[in-house]
Amino acid sequence: MTEVLSAAQEAPGVVRLSEAEAMRRALRLAATPGVPLGPNPRVGCVLLADDGALVAEGFHRGAGTAHAEADALWHAGEAARGTTAVVTLEPCNHTGRTGPCAKALIKAGVRRVVYALSDPNPVARGGADTLRAAGIEVEGGVLEAEAREVNAAWLAGIRRGA
Repeated sequence: MTEVLSAAQEAPGVVRLSEAEAMRRALRLAATPGVPLGPNPRVGCVLLADDGALVAEGFHRGAGTAHAEADALWHAGEAARGTTAVVTLEPCNHTGRTGPCAKALIKAGVRRVVYALSDPNPVARGGADTLRAAGIEVEGGVLEAEAREVNAAWLAGIRRGA
């Protein structure tokens, strides 16, 4: 069951969130118990309709599994078109075990992306630029300090070159 974070509900079962509330929800998803502290970052994603209605959410469960954005897009299906993706880390821009999240968001027709923390990984960063080049509105730095706390171990590994 989805946690109700906002009092701005109009219909039973419809949860409406501000982008800040959605980021807090995404941070809680990223910190889901059992999600490894590394070698990958802990990431959550919430998809919002223009009216703030929660469309879908997802989180990264560890190396080799779907990234948070792909998880949320899978749950949303066609309903992802036109949404705002609220993500705790800048969408990745590379192909590893999974495809680049920036391209998945573009393909899904997401209208706007809001992220907390720019990706410091030189292999993965650059997703925000790819999204902007595709005409998607992008905003970074939303609740960045909180995202740093969730990923303190991963960020320390990146700084050490691990």
